[in-house]
Amino acid sequence: MQPYQHPSTTFVWRNHLTWGYKIGQAYTSQPLDLSNYLLIRTRERLLFENKVHAPNRVMRSGKASKLTSKFAEQSLIHITEDLTKTLPQFTNMLYVLQPTDDHKVPDLPVAFATNALYILERNGGTQREVYDQLLLPVLRAKAEHLHAEGVAQAVWALANAELTDDAKLWSTLKEHVLTKDFAPSFIKNERWSGTLFSTLSGSEHFFESELSEFADQLFYKDQINLYEVYNGLLKAHSLNKSLGLDVAIKHLEQVHGDAVLRKND
Repeated sequence: MQPYQHPSTTFVWRNHLTWGYKIGQAYTSQPLDLSNYLLIRTRERLLFENKVHAPNRVMRSGKASKLTSKFAEQSLIHITEDLTKTLPQFTNMLYVLQPTDDHKVPDLPVAFATNALYILERNGGTQREVYDQLLLPVLRAKAEHLHAEGVAQAVWALANAELTDDAKLWSTLKEHVLTKDFAPSFIKNERWSGTLFSTLSGSEHFFESELSEFADQLFYKDQINLYEVYNGLLKAHSLNKSLGLDVAIKHLEQVHGDAVLRKND
């Protein structure tokens, strides 16, 4: 495969699921690294909660696997314990990062802000002071630099937190939704080659092949971003119709009709 021959398709090079996220050895003391770690852990928990408690929704066979069910149960316990231990470290970091000058925007990546908003909302939220003084100022100042995943995170998290009063910010997010690709094609290197690529087969990761096609697309091909941006827009629109988000909702329905309508629940 030669990506430059397909100008209408967005290709993402990723030989492994975590390659798109920087997580160094000292990740617990690095804001962006820690947020990347917790993002992956939070998504892992979503997957394993379904594998353990609702296998009919995600397993290819429609039921728990006799070979891997114990592994899934133990993995869910370990992930939950890790989040319980690591999330307080993250919230402490957020308080330390809050600026002492209310008029100064913190010098942090916008990816950190969207990661943090998403992580906090997926794990029970936090005091709104952290949002108002740290995360939202960064998001407002740097929203034009968001990538598709960041847009999905911001839309879902803000809607979940019922923060729909900032018309300017939501206008920027709406414009991003109209231009970003939320269903890219993932490719990997062909063996022994740095220039030839192929699409992922669905068996690159441990036990990935036991998932249904939809669950595989959702968790390993990042289509969770598509569903979260769509559901976030629906909720935000229901909370504040003056934002005009129906345009973005209709756009996603036209581009991804079958996916977001028939499988969204």
